[in-house]
Amino acid sequence: MKLSLKAEKREITGKKVSKLREDGKIPAVMYGQETEPKNLLVDYNPFEKVYKEAGESTLVELELENEKIPVLIHDVSYHPVTDKIEHIDFYKIKYGQKLTASVELKFIGESRAVKELGGTLVITLNEVEVECLPKDLISEIEVDLGKLETFEDVIHIKDLKVPETIKILADKDDVVAKVSQPRVAEEEEKAEESKEEEKKEEKKEEEKVEENKE
Repeated sequence: MKLSLKAEKREITGKKVSKLREDGKIPAVMYGQETEPKNLLVDYNPFEKVYKEAGESTLVELELENEKIPVLIHDVSYHPVTDKIEHIDFYKIKYGQKLTASVELKFIGESRAVKELGGTLVITLNEVEVECLPKDLISEIEVDLGKLETFEDVIHIKDLKVPETIKILADKDDVVAKVSQPRVAEEEEKAEESKEEEKKEEKKEEEKVEENKE
């Protein structure tokens, strides 16, 4: 199912756009591949609905003056107090030309190291940038946390399963998720190591004393 959104050209710019927001409109700009930037206007409620479903990694058809333009929702600005959407950047793409986009990572499954060993899940990446043709763009990449069975297990970029038509633009050895040991266990482990070091030092001192006696 294709997502579509109606838009209209916007002549008003600057401080006067505040009146448009009061009327339930959102000022926007469209730019991208082989196009001049255009000031646009979209209705608040329809956009909010589309954005919740599309995010920033799903193609949306922008209906503008009897033309259907494929775009990505590239950036959304919010009011610092009301948290309402204030401005949108649409990025126009061209079929047949590769694009780059951020794709959300969807974490599924349950880690044995967390559930049974009491570890803490550490997620270092929530999205990755990919390169692909518009037709091959996906909205999310699943990450199976079930692979984290021990504290030594780590999920890297190279472990992510994506179609061959998609290239992840990140170092293959970058860490996506891992499980850290419980803090208490770590502290106990450090305490044990400290005791062992103390014993070794004491033994060395005793050996020195014995050598001096001789």
